[in-house]
Amino acid sequence: MLDGTRGMRLHLTVRWCCAAVPMLIALGVATAPAAAAPRADVRYEAPSPAEGATLTTGSVVFEFTFNRRPAATQSLTCTLAGPTPSSGWCDAPVASGSRSRSGASYSGLADGAYAFTVAATSTDGGTATETRHFTVAGAVSGSGAGAITTGSSHACAVTASGAARCWGWNVHGQLGNGTHTSRSVGGAVVGLGSGVAAMTAGSSHTCALTSAGGVKCWGRNQSGQLGDGSTTSSPVPVDVSGLGSGVSAIDASGAGSDFTCALTEAGGVKCWGHNTSGQLGDGSTTTSDVPVDVVGLQSGVSAIAVGLAHACALTSAGAVKCWGSGFFGELGNGANPQSSPVPVDVSGLGSGVIAIGAGVYHSCAVTDAGDAKCWGRNDFGQLGDGTHTPSNVPVDVGGPGDFVAIAGGAYYTCALTSGGTAMCWGRNTHGQLGDGTHAHSTVPVGVSGLGSGASVIVPGGASTCALAAGGTAMCWGQNTFGQLGNGTHSQSTVPVAVLL
Repeated sequence: MLDGTRGMRLHLTVRWCCAAVPMLIALGVATAPAAAAPRADVRYEAPSPAEGATLTTGSVVFEFTFNRRPAATQSLTCTLAGPTPSSGWCDAPVASGSRSRSGASYSGLADGAYAFTVAATSTDGGTATETRHFTVAGAVSGSGAGAITTGSSHACAVTASGAARCWGWNVHGQLGNGTHTSRSVGGAVVGLGSGVAAMTAGSSHTCALTSAGGVKCWGRNQSGQLGDGSTTSSPVPVDVSGLGSGVSAIDASGAGSDFTCALTEAGGVKCWGHNTSGQLGDGSTTTSDVPVDVVGLQSGVSAIAVGLAHACALTSAGAVKCWGSGFFGELGNGANPQSSPVPVDVSGLGSGVIAIGAGVYHSCAVTDAGDAKCWGRNDFGQLGDGTHTPSNVPVDVGGPGDFVAIAGGAYYTCALTSGGTAMCWGRNTHGQLGDGTHAHSTVPVGVSGLGSGASVIVPGGASTCALAAGGTAMCWGQNTFGQLGNGTHSQSTVPVAVLL
C-alpha cells in the first residue's frame, strides 16, 4: 500500500508456503458454537519487538501463534495504528505443533508511536485481540539535543547539529513549520535547519537565537511579542527588529507569557510585547512590537528570566532586580500588591546570586552557597519552603543545598543540583513534577528516571522538559496536544524520551 503522507511504500507480506492466499481460512467444517469455547489465545513470538520497544529503523516484523481450531473457520486481521497506518489480513497461518503461526511485516514506517493489533476470530466463539506498542525513532537514533524549552502547551529543542525542532500545540503557528497543525513528535522549523544556538517558548509563540547572535520569532503576535514591528501572527520565523546580531540570551518561557526579553552581548536587556503590568521595564505600560530598553539595565547583566507578567535580571555583581507585575509579591521587594514598570531590588539579594528563574506568579534564585530562595505566590507550594504561605520577600527552599540552576513554571518550580540531579516542587495535577505521582509538594522531590548528569530543566504550563546525560531530550506531565513529543497524547508522571 502507498503511504500518501510520506510518499513511501508500505509492504505487508502474505505467505503460505511462498504463495499468497485469501485470508478467510477454512480449517474445518463449521459447527454450532460451543457453550464455552476457549479463547484463541494469541501469543507474540520472536522476532516481534517487545512491548514499548523503540526501533531505530522503519521496518518491523511481527510473529505470533494462536490456538488451532480444526472444527471451526478462523479469520485473522492485523492492524497498524500510527504515523504510517495499515489495516488488512495477516500472513496466512501455518501449523506449529498444537497451535498455528502467522505474522505481518512492515517497512517504510515514519518516526512516531505505533500500536500493532492482531484479531483472531473463530466461528465457534473463540476470539482474541492482542495489541503491542512500539516506537520508531530511526531518524534521530544516536542524536542528542543541545538546548530545550517548554511553553504553555508546546516545546522545542535544538539538535546537536544546530537545527530547531518543535512539537505540541500549534493553533497559532508556534511550531514554526508553516502550518497550524499540532504534532506529537519533533518537526523542523522553516529556515532553521542549522545555525540555532538557543530557543525559548512563551504562551503561543517561540523565539530562536542564532549562532550569529540574531533573534527570530514566530507564532501568535497579538501583543507584538514577535518583535517584528507588527501584530501579525506568523507560522514561520520572522526577524526581530534591530536584533540581527549582538544577542547572547533570550527568554519568553513564563508558561503563559506574551512578551519576550533578550540579553545583549554588552550586558543590556531589551524586551517587547505585552506591557499592561510594566513587564517590558521601560518605565511605561505601553505595549511594544519592537524591542525597548529596560530602564537602568543597558549593561552589567549576566542573566534574565521571564514570568507571566514580570521579569527579573541577575547582574554581574550577583544582585537580582525584578520588574512588572507585583500583585503576588513576585518582585520580591517587600511591597505587595505593587507593580513596577522599572527594575526594583529584590530584598536581601544584593550579591551572591548565581542563577535566577521566574514562574507564572513567583520568582526564584540560587546563591553561590547552593541555596535556593523563592518568593511570590505559593498556593501549591511552589516556593518550596514547606508551606502554602505567599511571600513578597525571598524564603529558603528546602532540599539538598547544592543547587546550581532553577526555573519556574505555572505554579511549580524545578532545579538542578551540582551533580545533575533534577528536583521539582509545587503543583502536580498532571504529573509535571516527574516523581511518578500526582501529589502536589511543598518541598523539592526528585524527578524519577533522569539519574544524574541532567544539564537543563525547563518547567512549562503543565509539562516539563529536560536534557538528560548525553543530551537526551526528555519530557513529562500533561500531553493533551502532544507536548511530551513521544508520539502519543497520554500524560506521563515520569520522563519519556522525545522523538526529535
